[in-house]
Amino acid sequence: MKCKKLLALVMAAVLSVSMLTACGGGSGVSGSLSTSEITALLKEVDSEASIDPSSKLNDAVTVAAKEMVASGSFSGTKANSMIAKTMGWPELDLLSLKARTGLACVIEEERLERGIGINEIASLLGIRTDKISKLGTVDSPEKFAVAVVLAADESVGKLLSKLSGGNITFDYNVSARKGKDANGDTYWLFAGQATAYLF
Repeated sequence: MKCKKLLALVMAAVLSVSMLTACGGGSGVSGSLSTSEITALLKEVDSEASIDPSSKLNDAVTVAAKEMVASGSFSGTKANSMIAKTMGWPELDLLSLKARTGLACVIEEERLERGIGINEIASLLGIRTDKISKLGTVDSPEKFAVAVVLAADESVGKLLSKLSGGNITFDYNVSARKGKDANGDTYWLFAGQATAYLF
């Protein structure tokens, strides 16, 4: 019975991660994230969150970005729907005691390059933490991805791990691609995935 309650708590938390952010917003898809830079940024802000690369997520983001380029418009809602369908989010695997979910977000490249201050990041992600504050101005795709991971880890990940007595761990994966809309504006499409493991 205790395991069922804990598993229900894990699933609720993982589903909550998918609601942490909703950002709105091509002639080709390009760009990607540097996993090594993301890992270094996480270490710089003293985060224990780990990034677990996923070629399936990278492929899903690429396909979604190509479809948005072809349609001429970028939409966070559309991206989230397409990527969630491809990834099978939310997922609950009772045999391996694993739950997985994610989210997608679209942000204009020009806005990112101008830099997004900590207050705006807190508003976009729905959380403000010391670790997100340590990032300073978010002015690169890698910093934005790290802010998403930190928001998930600092809100849901740490809370569930504490409530479970340390019996839940989380891994995160992020991916991004950029493309242009019909007006020639460049957008980044981000996707983040959280996987919770109960042991």
